[in-house]
Amino acid sequence: IAPKKYIELEYQSKLRPVTTIGPVPLQVIIVNSNMTEFTRDALVDALIELNYDENNSILQDLYGAEALVPTTTTMHIGDCGTYIDALTGLDQLILDKYDKSK
Repeated sequence: IAPKKYIELEYQSKLRPVTTIGPVPLQVIIVNSNMTEFTRDALVDALIELNYDENNSILQDLYGAEALVPTTTTMHIGDCGTYIDALTGLDQLILDKYDKSK
């Protein structure tokens, strides 16, 4: 989906997948922690409905995925969260390194 939308035709033919991870996207959908349980559950239910045949084309067109799976932070990234927290500020260090105005 994205290559056809964002990459010029002459470059699209040069793209090839390096690897695939299956029909479920690796990215997560995150909601505000202040969202009510009722609203959160309704949202999850609506998103799961996109997995069914009659709705799946919507999911594929919008998200480029065949399925969504409910998960938790622990199930999704396991112990990686601990390591991610240790990287706080790393993005700013990288930006500073390449900032030509300094």
